[in-house]
Amino acid sequence: MTLRKIWSTILCMATLGLAGCAGEPPSGLGLTDGRLAPCPDSPNCVSSQAESGYASMEPIPLTLPAEEAQAVFVATLQGMERMEIVSVMPGYIHAEATSGIFGFVDDVEIAIDEAEGVIDYRSASRMGYGDMNANRERMVEILGKYEEAVSAQAVAP
Repeated sequence: MTLRKIWSTILCMATLGLAGCAGEPPSGLGLTDGRLAPCPDSPNCVSSQAESGYASMEPIPLTLPAEEAQAVFVATLQGMERMEIVSVMPGYIHAEATSGIFGFVDDVEIAIDEAEGVIDYRSASRMGYGDMNANRERMVEILGKYEEAVSAQAVAP
């Protein structure tokens, strides 16, 4: 464990009683020239736009019209515990996921690129150095629920 991570954890735990460990929303969220913010060098972020390394995950193909895909993601996120949607714009969703014990807040972003036919995403911790794989597991869960909903729509008469 690095000294930076230890101090971050201590500071966060010390302020837990006052305001939790939400931290301030980072600058740079959203889309810039069609891209999500890059992940930092720390292992507490995953992104389908990261080219390699710990942060890298695969984008998923867009198999529905963009508006329908976005509606499925909104419903998926609304159905998850400790998940709050912050903003929804055409082709973009920003949500905050709060951990159950310490109240750590992670930013979850979904970007639907109709022109490229892909759905990109990013999940990043606001505080600390590592995340004990929480962001990767969260995105696997969100993408799994999305795929289940899309499959159910395809089967429905």
